[in-house]
Amino acid sequence: MIKLIFTATVAALIIGGQSVAHAQDSSRANWGGLYGGGHVGYGFGFPTTAIEASEFERVWDLNPDVPPPAAFPAANSGLQAQDGEFDGTVATDLTGVVGGIHIGYNFQVSNIVFGVEGAYNWGRLSNTVSQAIPEPEVEVNPAASAASQARSQAIIDALNAGTTAFEGDPEFDLKSSLGDIKSVKGRIGIASGNFLLYGVGGVAWTNYRASVTSPDSFSGGLTSGTFSWGENVNGWVAGGGIEFKLTNNLSLRAEALHYDFGQVGFGGEDINVDNIQTFLGSQDLSINELTVGASYHFN
Repeated sequence: MIKLIFTATVAALIIGGQSVAHAQDSSRANWGGLYGGGHVGYGFGFPTTAIEASEFERVWDLNPDVPPPAAFPAANSGLQAQDGEFDGTVATDLTGVVGGIHIGYNFQVSNIVFGVEGAYNWGRLSNTVSQAIPEPEVEVNPAASAASQARSQAIIDALNAGTTAFEGDPEFDLKSSLGDIKSVKGRIGIASGNFLLYGVGGVAWTNYRASVTSPDSFSGGLTSGTFSWGENVNGWVAGGGIEFKLTNNLSLRAEALHYDFGQVGFGGEDINVDNIQTFLGSQDLSINELTVGASYHFN
């Protein structure tokens, strides 16, 4: 819906601007001076999270509904609980509605307009993704007793033959979000009639938060845990837009921006948060933003 509004606004600006330009082709709007206003829109991004290593304790067990191998009784099922591990890339798309205020100052030399603008965007771009944990590989412990080794080998043989299976489908939830975004941008554009076509570039700041929630364990008194992390991040912003003056003091605009806050590392080994033993990786933070807005010019 926001994308549709953005497209319709751009079309309206172009059609309206052409009409006024034909009627006032001998005049050029004055863009110089102080201005301020508000904007609303939609933010979206497709950052990825690279998980280098993770370990969740005892999240796999043998299914009690599947007959176990004869080498061990069903009553021992809880003792077969296995740790779950995952490493790989997870798509953590970020989306959300944004709104904010902006204030700036323009200089104008002939049809060249340049200046600086600061903006504050409220809103939270967030996403929660569930990632399945692969089935573990059961191995024989060479240091175990002969009886334990025989029991482990019986489990392996039964799993390979399909006569027993693991229970459940454990997965962890990975949540990430970006908070309010602040930016300071340089702006330069070309004025034509009541139109201003411009580009921007500058610096931006925001707050990054993320967490991982593990599945429940089968034994040992361990429960699902949540490990959280976050930090303030900074990066760059670039984009452009089109602005149209309705009157000498009031203008409408449509703008597209790209933010890049770089890569954030997280986690570590030996976390020991409930049944989360290890969670280590990094996340790329880049988003796009489409907004429409209005400004009042104090000229």
